[in-house]
Amino acid sequence: MNGIFLQTAEAVKLGKHVALCTVVHASGSTPAKPGFKMLVTPEGGSSGTVGGGALEQRVIREAVEALQRGSARLVKFDLDTDFRMACGGEVHVFIDPIEPPAKLFIFGAGHVGKALARLARGMGFHIFLIDPRAEKKELPELEHVTLIPEGYTVAAQKNAFGENSFIVIMTPDHSSDEELLMICIRKPYAYLGMIASSEKAARARQKLNDESDIPETQINEIHMPIGIPFAAHTPDEIAVSILAQLIDVRNTKKGR
Repeated sequence: MNGIFLQTAEAVKLGKHVALCTVVHASGSTPAKPGFKMLVTPEGGSSGTVGGGALEQRVIREAVEALQRGSARLVKFDLDTDFRMACGGEVHVFIDPIEPPAKLFIFGAGHVGKALARLARGMGFHIFLIDPRAEKKELPELEHVTLIPEGYTVAAQKNAFGENSFIVIMTPDHSSDEELLMICIRKPYAYLGMIASSEKAARARQKLNDESDIPETQINEIHMPIGIPFAAHTPDEIAVSILAQLIDVRNTKKGR
């Protein structure tokens, strides 16, 4: 069974969603035994076993659905009633969808960027701070952060991102922000936001409308101005506003 745990850890490390299925109860003459485990991918691939046959195929279908819903479930099977298996018996399987930590990409290590990286610790994000000016030795309070000391657009072009990626743009240059928007909006993400005044946000939307083929509905979904509106003034307060929005978007997606 150690192999299943290692595969689970590797899947999380690679940012993949999987469901761990464990037989927690078995009575009567059943092919499944308590402790049997199986790992299931969103596509229905599997590793390990919960007893094989029709029971296992049913558990795989239940696991795929649990992954789609993002919620754990306990499924109970009567082998005689559900599968017409002469051996009879009852099996209970706990299905636990395992979601890797969301990746938070912060473009810009200014006061707000560093505050956001610091405050997001412990909130379930794997944090990446992108800034060619930043040096790790100057950021001892951000030891938990993966620092990428590259040009903003170079880093954005190299990174594939993904459906579990949260992208926050707050570089010191307006043109860099707009260029990053143009790059990032064409990639998969869970959240895309840019720090901006209402005027800057309107200009950025107009530029995207004028210079790209991105649907207007997608452009309007960019979070700018960024954050949940309240009377925030200091970098830490602004970072709290942004972090609250990130958490809200992440947890809303989980609840679908």
